[in-house]
Amino acid sequence: MAREIPPITFDFDGADLGDRRLAARLTWMAEALAARPDQPLPDGFLTEAGLEAGYRFFNNGRVTPAGILAPHIEATVARSRCAERLLVLHDTTLFHFDGRGFGPLRGATLGEGFFGHVALAVDGVAERAPLGVLGLCTFERTKRPRGRRKTEAERRDDNELRHWAELFEKVRDALGDARAVHVMDRQADSYALFSTMFGRADFVVRAAHDRIASSDGERVRSVLAEQPVVLERTVSITAREGTGLNRDRHQPARDERSAVLHVTAAAIDLPRPRDSHGSPRATTPAVLPLHLVRVYEPNPPDGERPIECKRSAVSHQRSASFRIAGTCDRRPETTRGIPRAQPIVFAEC
Repeated sequence: MAREIPPITFDFDGADLGDRRLAARLTWMAEALAARPDQPLPDGFLTEAGLEAGYRFFNNGRVTPAGILAPHIEATVARSRCAERLLVLHDTTLFHFDGRGFGPLRGATLGEGFFGHVALAVDGVAERAPLGVLGLCTFERTKRPRGRRKTEAERRDDNELRHWAELFEKVRDALGDARAVHVMDRQADSYALFSTMFGRADFVVRAAHDRIASSDGERVRSVLAEQPVVLERTVSITAREGTGLNRDRHQPARDERSAVLHVTAAAIDLPRPRDSHGSPRATTPAVLPLHLVRVYEPNPPDGERPIECKRSAVSHQRSASFRIAGTCDRRPETTRGIPRAQPIVFAEC
């Protein structure tokens, strides 16, 4: 049965912006934009007067992203507590605003703007229904003269991985004792981040690195290649235009079709990586007991690029399994061969 989501105005009732008129305007704006979410602001607010009211709202010094989101996050937490299987999806998107004084975006051709790092709550059972935003971090990159090397402080400030850890902590504090699986993209493939979440939450991370997976030096790719197939599933692949900075390599165009996928998995003790000087990172555990998971298409149609999660890593936690992560068949036998004592962190597709 589909989950009934209340009107968007419910989420912004009682917003504390220091002025009842601002709170009322926020509710009106939320309702107007929710009715036309695919439209730019002039069309979303319908009239010139409405657009001017929106601009005055955004330019008001008492209005902040935290103040706007606070009542919505509170309502999202309440909905999340009712979810049978709660997924928290973390990812970063960019906002392009050339000539507005922001920092550079990815690549010289993308111009200027800022980044928004968002955590979205999703009910993993009820038709993957979105429940709302649980957290937001915004940041921008700093322009520096060409050829000048970064200082140690600048390298520390530019470490964008810290936004993943900061948002994880914010979401965990907001949810309290509500159990969730944190799902993260390949930028989160960090031993330090794994260590931060390990033992505190279930997490699924799409891996980006072919890491050393054992004390004898064997790599993730080799470990997964040796494992038997524990699950087969047919999925629908949606059509896609080529996207991304390197669309031919990372996200090439494809047609809509069905694919038969195989899954292999392995439990490992992932050793702590060494730093750039070859010394162990003493602030993290020496090993982390994780799972590796590979999802791939063994027999793609002629002329089609096979679907494959080439590398994977998986977290330790209480009763994690494919079903916890919401990634596969609900029949009990589908998780056979994958211990239920540990959750899953996926890799590059």
